Amino acid sequence: MTFSNTDFTIIVPADVSKEEALKRRQIYLRPFLLYTINSYIAELLFLTVGIVCFTGWEDIATKLLWTMVVCPLAMGGAMGGITVVWLTDRYYGRAAIIRSSLLHIVLLGGCNLLCFTLDRLFFGYFGARTHPMWFHIRYPFIFLSGVKSAQQLFTDNGQKELAKLFGI
Repeated sequence: MTFSNTDFTIIVPADVSKEEALKRRQIYLRPFLLYTINSYIAELLFLTVGIVCFTGWEDIATKLLWTMVVCPLAMGGAMGGITVVWLTDRYYGRAAIIRSSLLHIVLLGGCNLLCFTLDRLFFGYFGARTHPMWFHIRYPFIFLSGVKSAQQLFTDNGQKELAKLFGI
């Protein structure tokens, strides 16, 4: 997946070439892409576990809507937006990794808590009523995922890895 379309108007009122503007655009797109894809993969795992271990194919349309549309877009968009606004162009390296990992656990941990509460009180699709620890054992993995994502976004080697994966 490459984003090489350069048919856009540069709106930054400065002496910026199209190449520089394209590079800036890529830097701002990376967090959104990375966090949305990571969220999609996590939600696919949660959907699979929900189907296999908890409620089977019961009400599959609602489960698919939540896990494959609403949650990945919301989590990826929120985490990508916060990363671009608060971290990109301000921090790099270790400082950015620490801040990004903390934001990741707060935001996505909050999403996990929201999902747990909704499932426990209303849906009952993903095991919150019968197996609440299934939700609470996720927090260390959410944090570790945040560390890995931050390393990809805010280190030279991580940037090279993302360039290979996404073409940006």
